[in-house]
Amino acid sequence: MFVLDNSGSMQNGRLETVIAELLRCVDSLRDDQEFYVIFHSDAVYPLFYPDPVDRY
Repeated sequence: MFVLDNSGSMQNGRLETVIAELLRCVDSLRDDQEFYVIFHSDAVYPLFYPDPVDRY
């Protein structure tokens, strides 16, 4: 599970850096693993439901 802050404090390239690291982490997962991403600021925003890594 990845929980990402997308509040105003993540401006000036911070959110882009976090997303790049998220992609690096997802790329390192095995095909039989699943992951989940949640964005939060003043509320919680699930990106999608758990899916196998090999779907992406």
